Amino acid sequence: MLFKPWLDVKPSRHELHDDSSSDEDRDINIDFEYTDSEERSTSKKPLAGQIHHDVVDEITFSLDTNVQVEYLFLVAPALEVVMSSFGDCAKLGIIEVNQEASRSIKIPIMYNETARVHWICLPQIPLELCYHLTKTIFDRLTPKFTILLCPLFVDSLENVYILRTNAVNTCIPSDLILEPPRFITGVFASALSYAEVKQLPAICFIVGAEGVMDHEYIEDEAVKNTIRLLLEVVPNSSSWKINMQRQSKYHGRATGMYV
Repeated sequence: MLFKPWLDVKPSRHELHDDSSSDEDRDINIDFEYTDSEERSTSKKPLAGQIHHDVVDEITFSLDTNVQVEYLFLVAPALEVVMSSFGDCAKLGIIEVNQEASRSIKIPIMYNETARVHWICLPQIPLELCYHLTKTIFDRLTPKFTILLCPLFVDSLENVYILRTNAVNTCIPSDLILEPPRFITGVFASALSYAEVKQLPAICFIVGAEGVMDHEYIEDEAVKNTIRLLLEVVPNSSSWKINMQRQSKYHGRATGMYV
């Protein structure tokens, strides 16, 4: 898997003391212990693999009805244009992510009845919330198949690359597999790694983009190539009714270059 862990562990703090050192060396102690003020300022930040007890209160999940999710799309804002090709969607619920005491992000859960596709547009969120948001989504929706649409600056001939979990049996051409040193980060890396650990089928489409985070510009050709690969790679997707004209109109008015 080619993704970056959502949190990096700080090196352990220790006191240097070696019995094999000289008497002179033993008098020199290098102490990296926190001061009281440092400990208070850093104690709120969980290390990798740990979830601070306050994080659970940072995310609320509400659904209007009980749903059975066959296909779940987790989509970056710049690639929301792909979902427009499926047609009109209805809002089924809300995920609320509280970043600070006075600020929160409300993320709608959308559904297209014709294609039986659920999708969530995920902006970048604080790294310490990525795992818990991912776990909440998978636990509450229990999708049978997950598709991630993630923008990334890719300087190569291909404008779309793919990563998948081992639970996906679909054969993917080797030239489309994302190779090091490129990798994905943030909430999309968290979702893909969670699916891999839980042995869930998931495919991530990494689409070439330019610009700043959450305001990327994606060429129309890359969007069309993403839709084409969706129909080729995702199992049982032939029944999806994709309207490329609808996608082109949305892309024309919704995208732009941010500098």
